[in-house]
Amino acid sequence: MNPTPQTISNSSIFILGALINSLALLDVSGLTDYALKGIVGGFIWLGFKILADYISERLQKNKSQPKEDSDTMKK
Repeated sequence: MNPTPQTISNSSIFILGALINSLALLDVSGLTDYALKGIVGGFIWLGFKILADYISERLQKNKSQPKEDSDTMKK
């Protein structure tokens, strides 16, 4: 068993350096702020969606009930 030495090519070094450089320039507080706004906005949208479904269901239920005539209400 003769182990062969591993060499790192120039392109691998360049990609690794670019990745480390981009991570160093990453604005974590800005991304956290953006994610928090997205989560809050998602919950607000979900609340409106649930409310709209509830109102739509109530309107459909009211439309499906037969209207009573005034003559039958008097009896």
